[in-house]
Amino acid sequence: MATLTVRKTWKVNGNPTAVTSMTLGIVRDDTGATVLAAGAAMPSVATGVYEKTLASVDGGTTYTATITTVYAGETYTNQVVIVPEVTPASIIWPDGFQTILNQLMSLAALITLSPNPDYSVGGQSVSKGAYLEVLGRQIEQFTKLNAQANPYEIISQG
Repeated sequence: MATLTVRKTWKVNGNPTAVTSMTLGIVRDDTGATVLAAGAAMPSVATGVYEKTLASVDGGTTYTATITTVYAGETYTNQVVIVPEVTPASIIWPDGFQTILNQLMSLAALITLSPNPDYSVGGQSVSKGAYLEVLGRQIEQFTKLNAQANPYEIISQG
């Protein structure tokens, strides 16, 4: 099993800043099942930094977190795709390469299905195109590793 950690830093003028409240809800992208009901509190781990970790989630899929922040009387809602942290020791060779490849491809598919332009919010810049390029390189690398781990198939007829 894997762990799923959502961390959000709220910045005002480039400085981490405390908010009135920060909550989230999490759903599995492959099934749409609710993993964490909306409105769950995200505890503050430092000034302006909020984090929630779920243990024992399926490491073979991606999740969407909806984060709701209340600051200065205004409510802000963000959605982010998150990938579980898989303990390297739990990735068994060579099958683990396929698990990682599946996660990367799911994440790339989600990004291309809902493309957003590059943007900046609260001093944080997001470039979907650059991120998709990185994912593409990682998919290529894990496809090669998976092919090396399973180089051929023997078919026999008896």
